[in-house]
Amino acid sequence: FFTPSGLSNRVDGDRNEFGANDRLTCTITADLPRYDGDHDIREEIDEQLQRLADDIIAHSSGSRHELTLEEQYYSVSPPGSRLPRHMDERHEETKGEQGWSTETRRSVSWLLYLSDADVEGGELRAYVRHCEPSCCCGAYKGDIQVGWLGSDAGSKTTTYDPVYLDCWVKTATESTAIHEEKEDTQQLKWKALYLLYRIRNKNGQRENVSKPFSQQSHGWPVNNLDLEPASFRDALRTQLLPSHRDLFVSTEEIYDYDKQPIPQMDIAPVAGTLVLFDSVAVPHAVLPTTRGERLALAGWFHEPQQEFPDWYGS
Repeated sequence: FFTPSGLSNRVDGDRNEFGANDRLTCTITADLPRYDGDHDIREEIDEQLQRLADDIIAHSSGSRHELTLEEQYYSVSPPGSRLPRHMDERHEETKGEQGWSTETRRSVSWLLYLSDADVEGGELRAYVRHCEPSCCCGAYKGDIQVGWLGSDAGSKTTTYDPVYLDCWVKTATESTAIHEEKEDTQQLKWKALYLLYRIRNKNGQRENVSKPFSQQSHGWPVNNLDLEPASFRDALRTQLLPSHRDLFVSTEEIYDYDKQPIPQMDIAPVAGTLVLFDSVAVPHAVLPTTRGERLALAGWFHEPQQEFPDWYGS
């Protein structure tokens, strides 16, 4: 049931550095055999995980309204096994034509260590940024986070504002301008533009940090399907208002806008340790296992994919 595994959610440009010491994974599916003795345990684990998802919703300040247990797997990491730095989820616009084809997306990553006491190495290394408690990392009202804005120039950055990409800015097409003058909205044809924004206070006040733009805007790559992380970051930066461009970093980056490394946190694979982090906002890696086997049960809570607006395509 266990097979060698590469990086999760891999995209072009990621380095797949696995070899003979690759970790082994067993994806838990409905048709996976359940032997006597483990059926009840796995049922209990599923119930506990769903209660955990409900607790996350209750303490997420309204940023998450529904979480479901869609993916889980067992992993065995022998000596030499590791995972290079990666993200568990990215914005739909980086995935080409498949970006909006699923009903749910990864929202919260979770990891439960099952290792024996003699395991060494295999720490989960997370690269973390600090934001205000009222901020919603990862997504806001369905708009996925694509970066961070540091403090204004001249001050030392200690906290960051998440930057979200709204893909559904309702805009009348140029060919229907005459209808706008008549205020006949029933005859208008609409198109969707992009907009970058951040949330400035607890009341959810939205501050736009770009003007509306499209994939035809100046500075956007001509070959815009399946954008690699660096290309997507640079494309977004060109659309930001000039005062924000030098303060912007993508969710993928592990440096400040002034090229200083951000804090990192290492979590040892101690049996019984539960790790939770946002699937969109936290770059992470797994350090090499040096002794014993790193064992874990891991997976993702999903939230609903953002639906197309009713007016889109009309």
